[in-house]
Amino acid sequence: MKMMAKGKIYKRAINEFGETTQLGVAQEECAELIAALSKYFRGDVDAIPKVQEEIADVEIMLEQLRMIFDRKGIDKAKKTKIQRLHFRILSREVESHERRAQAEV
Repeated sequence: MKMMAKGKIYKRAINEFGETTQLGVAQEECAELIAALSKYFRGDVDAIPKVQEEIADVEIMLEQLRMIFDRKGIDKAKKTKIQRLHFRILSREVESHERRAQAEV
């Protein structure tokens, strides 16, 4: 049996289970990722497969959230956030160069 495209599966999940249920599932999956990351941060290298699994679950739920919460609005917010991150990186690079230049004086 051929599998449906991912987008169709996500849309069917929203239609089948309802937006409210899928929002709750997204929340649960995020919490599970937080828990797996906490184990990893505490030095449990055996947690890596669980972190990977939870990232996959969260990514699946994020795609459904994009369908529920206006993909265009999310893309616009994401672009702004990426630009802000880029600016912060560039600012740190400038500060680092300035510190090195002062140290050489």
